[in-house]
Amino acid sequence: MKRIINPFVYLGGGRALAWGLAGLAAASVIATRLGLTFRGVVSLGYGDWPLWKTSLAQLLVWGIFATLLYLCGLVLSKSRIRAVDVYGTNLFARLPFIGVMLLAALPGIRAYTDSLLGMTFTQAEAMIPPVSVIFFALVVLFVLVWYFVWTYNGYVVSTNLRKGRAAVSFIVCYILSEVFSALVWNLIF
Repeated sequence: MKRIINPFVYLGGGRALAWGLAGLAAASVIATRLGLTFRGVVSLGYGDWPLWKTSLAQLLVWGIFATLLYLCGLVLSKSRIRAVDVYGTNLFARLPFIGVMLLAALPGIRAYTDSLLGMTFTQAEAMIPPVSVIFFALVVLFVLVWYFVWTYNGYVVSTNLRKGRAAVSFIVCYILSEVFSALVWNLIF
């Protein structure tokens, strides 16, 4: 169980980065084939992008968050911080998103979300979601928790930060990365 919750005790640095890069490549291909886009650290939407654009979007959102975590580690930790550990564990933690991408492409999910786009808030609120959408929402919630647990554990292992310093700096980095990702995304895309 420990290996599932915190694989970074056993897997770090270059190996985590290699697995993460393989996952990023697979996610880019899947996203391109299924018409999905990455708009933020944990934001996935629909859109028909070429492979290079989908890959660039993923690299940007991952790179912004990982860079902020790395800089915080350098400033706050008394240990020697290796960039490959912070970047590798952060990228590896994104692997569960591949499952969400595959589920988001199911016809029922896509049709439901597309229908919501043309509705007012009151109409959407009155619409009862089908069981498949509720299941999808629960899976997404599970994957988000999984992602944040892995990302936080990778950050803690890579920087040797503990307790309050680790938690507060992680939260600040996440919020800043979402803001910076949105700014960069709007400038580039």
